[in-house]
Amino acid sequence: MRILFYYPSNTRTIPIDVPLLALKQRGHTIFVLTQAPLGSLHALYKSHDIVAESAASPYSTGVLRLIHHAIQLVRFCKREKIDVVHSHLQQANLVAVIAQFFVKARVVVFRHHCKFHFYLNSGELSPPARERWADRIINLLSRKIIVPAESIRNAVVMREGGSQKKISVISYVYDFDGIKQPREAKLRKLQAQYPGTLKIIMVSRLTAFKRHITGLTPIVELIREGFDIRVLILDDGPERARIERFINENECNDRIHLVGFQHEVEAFIAWSDILLHPSLTEASNSAVKEAGVMGKIVLVCSGVGDFNEYIVHNENGLLLSPENFSVEARDLITAIYNNPECYKDFGTKLRNAVESRFRFTKDVTDLYESL
Repeated sequence: MRILFYYPSNTRTIPIDVPLLALKQRGHTIFVLTQAPLGSLHALYKSHDIVAESAASPYSTGVLRLIHHAIQLVRFCKREKIDVVHSHLQQANLVAVIAQFFVKARVVVFRHHCKFHFYLNSGELSPPARERWADRIINLLSRKIIVPAESIRNAVVMREGGSQKKISVISYVYDFDGIKQPREAKLRKLQAQYPGTLKIIMVSRLTAFKRHITGLTPIVELIREGFDIRVLILDDGPERARIERFINENECNDRIHLVGFQHEVEAFIAWSDILLHPSLTEASNSAVKEAGVMGKIVLVCSGVGDFNEYIVHNENGLLLSPENFSVEARDLITAIYNNPECYKDFGTKLRNAVESRFRFTKDVTDLYESL
């Protein structure tokens, strides 16, 4: 088969790379087309002798951008005689379900997002109207949707009116043997630069639905009470100024650090004791799995994404109430700080659960091949 990987971004995404490269090894011809300009993603695939191109649009937003991308996708499919399009993420999926009417290729939509704001029973967080409408159009027009977890399928069906017949579940998979180990020099530098009795990391885009301030509120309280806690916040986003203001107002600049987007995430996770993740927008979070592989304690929201499918509360991780996250996090961080020995086996058990559930196997390649 001639399979096109259609994607908005130009940066690598491991759960997608692994099955596609496996399909190439089986003799299928793989192509890559992105909405973004050429970048590291294209370089990766070209290193595997895969045709990787960009169809960047001169239009930043709106209908003209959508039309431009649809035309480019149709032209690419016809030129390369594509049999199957694997479209990933909402920006690409909206284009793909429109372009499918003008190509012979089967179009398979991969959905990687879901918001669980309804747990709060509050109007403070609500998906933008544009995003909601895009999901409705994609759900209506798509012929096949792949989601990474049963919880996402349930949410799409129950909350968005999606058709259960269209939706199949294929879990993310990883080549755990190929996950990079942090460089010792980088790790030693982080340990020297950011010492602390308890080290906490937050790894997620700085957006409202990731709820960084919800996670930081109990930490600020504990720091004021004399707890020797250090926090590193990775990535960037529109909430950065608000988070910086919160840190400054609580005079925690020497304890809580925004370190921006980082390429060597492994070293930062290795530095930490805890990964704190109060997010309400997830499908199947990779950072939490990476923390698990490195044997860290994770604090996440129960019922969000696929966390409940591999994390067992108080056994290999900690599942907190979305509505009461700050209060529960304060109690649990205090307990871990005062009695770390009680939690020493959590990391090992989570590593075993993650590697067992998400390790790449031949069966996963079979699923992708059947699409």
